[in-house]
Amino acid sequence: DLKVIRHVKLRLQLFDRDFGEQDDFIGGADVDISTILNASDGQEIMITKTIKNIGGFSAGDLRISVRANQDGTLIVTALGAKELSNPDAVTKVAEAGGSAKLLLYACVVLLVYFIVGVAFFVQMEKVIDGDDGQKRGMRVIEAVYFAVCTFSTVGYGIPAPITDAGK
Repeated sequence: DLKVIRHVKLRLQLFDRDFGEQDDFIGGADVDISTILNASDGQEIMITKTIKNIGGFSAGDLRISVRANQDGTLIVTALGAKELSNPDAVTKVAEAGGSAKLLLYACVVLLVYFIVGVAFFVQMEKVIDGDDGQKRGMRVIEAVYFAVCTFSTVGYGIPAPITDAGK
């Protein structure tokens, strides 16, 4: 008898469908359907449920229709979903250790790129020194200034590279 059901949860799980790959888990949610089963008059109930990803964050919304028939059959129909997250992107950030770790990694890469650029300019680039027109190597402070102008794409035009390697 369906009238004696006190507490029933329906677990919803969403997966994306990839071609040739394993489907990725988007998220899931639990829906308490006890009241629907106890009513069991065949009335269709619309439910919108927030889907949570593995980290417990919102992965979008799912609209479903639930109907319990007198004979005990439960009919669940997915009506639509909106604002679903990309499980591949979420997985890649999680596998990398989270967004803070990715930010630290990006800063380290940028710093190394900058240091290599400064070292390159100090070693390879020449500047014209004073009135006598003699070429000399860039000082570190000049290379830092040149690297900032180059990497930020500001390009003030001064100093300008004069060697083939610098250009």
